[in-house]
Amino acid sequence: MLTIAHIARTHHRRELPEQFARIAEAGMTGVEIVVGRGCTCELLESEENCRALAEEAGRCGVRIFSALLADDPQARIGAADHRQRGQAIEQIAAVVRRCRWMGAETLRLAPVGGGVRCGETGFSYQDALNHTYDSLQILRLDFERGGVVAGIMPCLQGFLLSPPEFRELLDRVNSPGIKAALDCTACARFGEPADWITTLQYRLTAVYDESTMAERACDDRALLNALDEVRFEGVFICSGLLLCAGSPPDY
Repeated sequence: MLTIAHIARTHHRRELPEQFARIAEAGMTGVEIVVGRGCTCELLESEENCRALAEEAGRCGVRIFSALLADDPQARIGAADHRQRGQAIEQIAAVVRRCRWMGAETLRLAPVGGGVRCGETGFSYQDALNHTYDSLQILRLDFERGGVVAGIMPCLQGFLLSPPEFRELLDRVNSPGIKAALDCTACARFGEPADWITTLQYRLTAVYDESTMAERACDDRALLNALDEVRFEGVFICSGLLLCAGSPPDY
């Protein structure tokens, strides 16, 4: 298990060297950045800029191991509208290329936005589940060829609220490029994060925790024990609150 620090979205790249350096000084060798409009890495960032960002991190003693795709209507693969889903698939395939240029091995993303419910459009939870599966089947080749793993995040926007259901979705897709990424705070609203870990097991590629290192040691022993039990080899992403105090979550 590799522990890395999440860097909150920023509009100013000039801030990054200082954040990279502080993370390195804290003893971490890796970071997660946010990809999206107005974020550290733009959705359509050039290859030159992506490689320059990775080089800047390297000069400061860290590496970009993971990226978080900020919630955006153009990146919702479980959306109701067929055209919107097609655009989202194209957008995420483009983001996979940017992850490859930066050296990020994991891309965390939420399949839907705005909540999932039956409404006047007739869009239901099952619709979102089916659309997500279909989109992941298309995207799996982009992730596999790019050497990037998709970390699908459950329990956000009222979607994928059951560990067995989420496990079944991943097993249906059946790809080494499509796995799970847990947000401990989100999962805790619907059960114990440790239960998600023991249910998903090898399907888990990333875990995000807002707690600081000291808080985890005191309060999250069950979480850490569960990770040990399943022999978790992915990235453990801490929010970096000690490094960037007051930064809000990015989704």
